[in-house]
Amino acid sequence: MKKIIQPQVKEQSEYYSDISGKRFDNDIPAVELKVDFGYGSRYDGAKIAFHLNDEESIEILEMIKNKLSDKTRKTFKKIIKDQDKKYEDSMEFREWDSCDYYANCRDLYQFFVK
Repeated sequence: MKKIIQPQVKEQSEYYSDISGKRFDNDIPAVELKVDFGYGSRYDGAKIAFHLNDEESIEILEMIKNKLSDKTRKTFKKIIKDQDKKYEDSMEFREWDSCDYYANCRDLYQFFVK
């Protein structure tokens, strides 16, 4: 027989930007940037996550964009074409959530090739 000696307490949390320190609206981080370090890395096996607002993430994405190789940009252009096809298929089948997803993915890749 289970006898409850202390009722479960619901966890309460707040989320703050790791850069500005400002609290997120509705306690939901706009961006979670995760970095996983693989074999051969100085930090092999380590993982870290940062909670950012949209503006802070753009600063980081701009830095990455400025350092991308031409080969990566070409690969991203191919991915954009694939995302466009998936978007069109989703439109045809009226899968609106999928449309949003593929449009957002396409827009992110386009950010890097502009």
